[in-house]
Amino acid sequence: MAKFTQRQARKWSDNTVGHSSKNNISARLAAHDGYHTPRIAVKELLRHEDFSRRIWEPANGYHRISRVLERAGHRVYTSDIKLWCKRTQRRRDFLRFRRMPTTRPCDIITNPPFSLGQQFVEQSMRLLPEGGKLALLLRLQFMEGIKRKLLIYDKMPPLRIWVFSYRLPRMHRFGHKGKKSTSVLCFAWFIWRKGYRGPTEVKWI
Repeated sequence: MAKFTQRQARKWSDNTVGHSSKNNISARLAAHDGYHTPRIAVKELLRHEDFSRRIWEPANGYHRISRVLERAGHRVYTSDIKLWCKRTQRRRDFLRFRRMPTTRPCDIITNPPFSLGQQFVEQSMRLLPEGGKLALLLRLQFMEGIKRKLLIYDKMPPLRIWVFSYRLPRMHRFGHKGKKSTSVLCFAWFIWRKGYRGPTEVKWI
């Protein structure tokens, strides 16, 4: 099987067209690809992983993840590209930050726009101190991709991937006004620890 260079992988990824309709893409862009996170997803994460007392939620949205973290005793720093709710402390694009919001030990937990998942991983690995943890709620589909293999999994493999063995409640897009429905997508928590270079452990929730 032919091997792809990093440059070829980038070109392949940039030129690949998905199956979303133009109307759906426009709606996602208008909402910055934001989706509500069910509480059960965050509760399960905390049940299976340990984190620093201080957490940064850089895609805070409507404070869904942060609220669960705060109730669990964490101090949460919140930011987002748009002020969806009053609980967000700072309006700024996560990909434009140059440093962590605190000099004290702090981990990152968020549900990023799926289209920016790779950028969130790379930015987090730049910002986190050695040993810091990152948890991203992503579709299981994120395990696929030539570009991701070359630029993420080969260079900074996840510590663990927690696959949900059941469908999470539907994560409706911000601004959705239609009927609520059940989810047909598979999700997982992808966990990184900065500096880790070993094999990735896959477990099930």
